[in-house]
Amino acid sequence: MSDSLSHQEFQSLLRQAVGELPPDIDLEFRKMFGGTAAYVRGRVFAIRSTPGLALKLEETDQKALLHEPGAAYLQHDPDRPVSKQYIVVPPHIRENQKMLKEWVKRSVDYAKTLPLPKKRRRM
Repeated sequence: MSDSLSHQEFQSLLRQAVGELPPDIDLEFRKMFGGTAAYVRGRVFAIRSTPGLALKLEETDQKALLHEPGAAYLQHDPDRPVSKQYIVVPPHIRENQKMLKEWVKRSVDYAKTLPLPKKRRRM
């Protein structure tokens, strides 16, 4: 499955889906490993890679989204294991603004509950 988005398309899609955020929530994007990660309050909630848009979701929401045709666990490379937290959003949801907003909201809400990642020391 390849449903690749450009960096700009990814940002635009998520900004529209997230809508107006409270002032205490910063939405930011960082390029990484040939893709892009979307952050809220310093936590990743979505990534863009070759398979397309993938959302970080809690287990119950993962199972619900996986029932949608075309949804799958994110796998960057066929020789690598699948992600246990990210689900690739199928095109029919990406193209439906109401459905996409709901899934992005679930992802943002979940990410906000997670601890901040530990900073790595650079040498």
